Amino acid sequence: MSRIVIGSKDIIDRYVGAIFQLAQEAGQLPHIVKDFEKLKVLIHESGVDLSKIASPVLSLEVKEKIVISLSKILKLTEFVTNLLVLLVRNNRFSFIDIIVDEFFVKYNISEGIQNISVVSAAELSAKEQGKVGKILDGIFGKKLELNFEIDQELLGGLVIKKGSLLYDASIQGKLARLKRKTNNEILNMQ
Repeated sequence: MSRIVIGSKDIIDRYVGAIFQLAQEAGQLPHIVKDFEKLKVLIHESGVDLSKIASPVLSLEVKEKIVISLSKILKLTEFVTNLLVLLVRNNRFSFIDIIVDEFFVKYNISEGIQNISVVSAAELSAKEQGKVGKILDGIFGKKLELNFEIDQELLGGLVIKKGSLLYDASIQGKLARLKRKTNNEILNMQ
């Protein structure tokens, strides 16, 4: 999840709450979700640093032009385009990544979707991801949004995170448990 600057949580929550409520009232939530998915990909997967738009070096007019051009390229709805312009005008554009992430948290809660992070040592194939998804569906029995991540420091296996629940099926986790068990057995022998 994105970092939240001290003192900004209330501001971010107000924006997310207002966006969500207005989108629901206007019957536009599915369209807004699609737009936010595009922004999420842009922010987290494309390598584009949107924080540069918040730079004080750029004039307000230039920032607005950039945001409007970006909206046209991404084919965003007028609703989301207006939101981006509002963030620029209110000097809040630096929060866009957090707002997008928090929007999806709120959306997933409203839809009963659980976020689960699956961390592996190497990229899982689509078939492997499908198998993991099927197993987790059986365990949790609800709508799931799986986020697959890679941690090259893992030797192998998986680490699965759901909220505060952590299931460590990595080789490091198994070795750590074996070490604790062995140490406890040695202590009990003395």
